[in-house]
Amino acid sequence: MLPDCCTTSAAGSAPPEGSRALTPSRQAVLVLRWFRGERDIPELGRDHRVSRATAYRYTAEGIDVLGSSSP
Repeated sequence: MLPDCCTTSAAGSAPPEGSRALTPSRQAVLVLRWFRGERDIPELGRDHRVSRATAYRYTAEGIDVLGSSSP
């Protein structure tokens, strides 16, 4: 569910090809690791080879996606 939701931007359209640092499934892994208790965002970013800012943005996007799909 999360990888499918991560394929659209905030505006609701798909981002341009090659504009994302991580694939939707790798972004989902980053977010799930955060939910499992690995709260050091800079370390998660290093592990996934993205910048600190991108790691924070991807984590926030994932939380928003999961929050919007909850009952």
